[in-house]
Amino acid sequence: MRGEEDKPRFGNSRFDRAHFEAYADFESATFEKAARFSGATFDSTASFDESYFGGVAEFDNARFGDYASFKDCIFMGPASFERLTSKTVWFTNSSFRGTANFSGDVTARASFDRVTFHESASIYMHFNDANFFNAEFKGDAWFCGNEDWKLGPFFPALSTFAEASFVGATFRGDAHFSWVTFHRRAWFSRTVFEKEARFKGANFKGTAILDTANSAFECSKFHDAAIFEEAIFEGSATFDDAQFLKIANFERASFQDVSFGGTIFAAEARFASARFYGQGSFWKSVFREASSIGPLAAQNISFNWATFESPVYMTLSARNVSCQGTRFTRGVEIWLRIAELNAAWGVFSSTSSINSASTPFEDLNEASVLEHQDVAPGNLPGPAPQSARKPKIISLQSVDVAELTIVNLDLSSCHFQGAQRLESLRIEGYCAFGYPPKGLHKGWALPPIWRWTRRQTLIEERYWRSATKKKSGWLAEGSARESDPPRVAGLYRALRKSLEESKNEPGAADFYYGEMEMRRHADATPWPERFVLALYWLASGYGLRASRSIACLFVVFGLITAVMVGWGLPEKVPPSRISGSIVSGSNMTSHVDADLEESAAALPPSNQRWTSGRVKNSARVVAAAIVYPTSSQKITSVGSWALMVVRLAGPALIALAVLAIRGRVKR
Repeated sequence: MRGEEDKPRFGNSRFDRAHFEAYADFESATFEKAARFSGATFDSTASFDESYFGGVAEFDNARFGDYASFKDCIFMGPASFERLTSKTVWFTNSSFRGTANFSGDVTARASFDRVTFHESASIYMHFNDANFFNAEFKGDAWFCGNEDWKLGPFFPALSTFAEASFVGATFRGDAHFSWVTFHRRAWFSRTVFEKEARFKGANFKGTAILDTANSAFECSKFHDAAIFEEAIFEGSATFDDAQFLKIANFERASFQDVSFGGTIFAAEARFASARFYGQGSFWKSVFREASSIGPLAAQNISFNWATFESPVYMTLSARNVSCQGTRFTRGVEIWLRIAELNAAWGVFSSTSSINSASTPFEDLNEASVLEHQDVAPGNLPGPAPQSARKPKIISLQSVDVAELTIVNLDLSSCHFQGAQRLESLRIEGYCAFGYPPKGLHKGWALPPIWRWTRRQTLIEERYWRSATKKKSGWLAEGSARESDPPRVAGLYRALRKSLEESKNEPGAADFYYGEMEMRRHADATPWPERFVLALYWLASGYGLRASRSIACLFVVFGLITAVMVGWGLPEKVPPSRISGSIVSGSNMTSHVDADLEESAAALPPSNQRWTSGRVKNSARVVAAAIVYPTSSQKITSVGSWALMVVRLAGPALIALAVLAIRGRVKR
């Protein structure tokens, strides 16, 4: 280090177009007034470390060979480095008290670590590797020209970065990075933006290296509006633990993989027409005043364990939406397109609804996202055919659904195990549930061939059925879960009450059928009750299958008719009373009126019982017994018992058939 007497001092100095062939040593120099090096050429290293520039510092069109160093410098007046060319340039720990303007190319590395810009700074440079670690911008910072350059006739000045680090930097004025391109990685971790941060149209092209995000804004703090409108993140990006204290605008932004884990959105969070081509995660984020999210399109979008502190309206077109553990403290209205929603452990503290959107959302090219196959957002594919898949909910496990309404969604794969107050869940519109397998099935069970009645089923029952002997066709999607008849019966009972409250009698009837099936198969059900339930199922499908009741009625009718033909209808019955006149030999007439002792009803011989006449007569007697409880027809004791059975079973089966039909047509 030079002594005071060795430090060069200059007044007005002009080195315009000077040519320094060897090492240029200006260390610790003092330029009391203007220092002009415009057009100067430095073939070797140029060192201005610890120099003091009291007036204008002008290095426009300067060309530095290998290395230019301005460490620990103080620039009291305007500093201009327009159209600068260098391999490496260092401004570490320097202080710019006036305006600072930079443009040109730095092909190797540029360091602005711990630099302080007291006034506005305009940096329109092409960097290979630029570091602004702990830099402080007290005025506005411009890394771009006019943000609306697309409206003008000229292309503006723009910075480009191969790699850029602004870790720990502070921007006390507006920060302008609109339309700037970051080719590899950009770090803004722990950066503070005290006024507007504008990244409109910025392009983050980099690819993640060693599982680290190429665009990192983690732990950054945005005190004013953060504008990422139309920004493109082609690699992975992270905003983990960032704080947006004012509006966070990501409208029409494109993401590959992005994480907003633990991010705080204190004001509006705008994601209208945003597109997520990979995984979008808002894990444990807090939305304090967000009134709407979307419409957005995504491959996978996750709000797991996030908190929404105000009423929110969400419009999502995605393949997978996860809201596990999400807290909607003041209610939510969700509209889904195509998506599979997992809302397990979610909290719906106020009136909420989940709805199906039948038409595409406006101004959202969802096909380019949903059909996306390893195509970077910056090179989007054309419109692809839209999927016709109906949105579905795949889990409401451990959710208190008392304040929730579900409209027109596919619930065929929805897990309700552990859900609370299911009887208060409102299911409206057409919500599809699963169905048993179709056709005939065979296996090592009794009977060996069977078919399943058509009805709506829960996935919990399908899991249980897939582990029984009659598991053919019941293979449920996903991995097996713990499920047993008593628990499933409780789910059916609660959902049946819910559908009854919605006046959906046919749906409630299916769930009543499922409840009775689970009770019949439950080991905890006493065997007499299981026997009664088995008869009830066989005779009428628990009072819900009219065809089964009518079939049983015909079977009973045929059996009783056969009994009557063979053993119940006698050949003929002698009169029980005689009345007439008797004429004696003396022509005296006497009137006779007497009761005779009845003889036992006699059956015809075995080879004369099975005649068409007896069959018709027996059928008439049995039919009359169903309609009229009493009859004058003389029958055997066996016939009496048979008719007693048909008098009980016939009206009961007819009543069950009528009730089953009423249950199907009632609304």
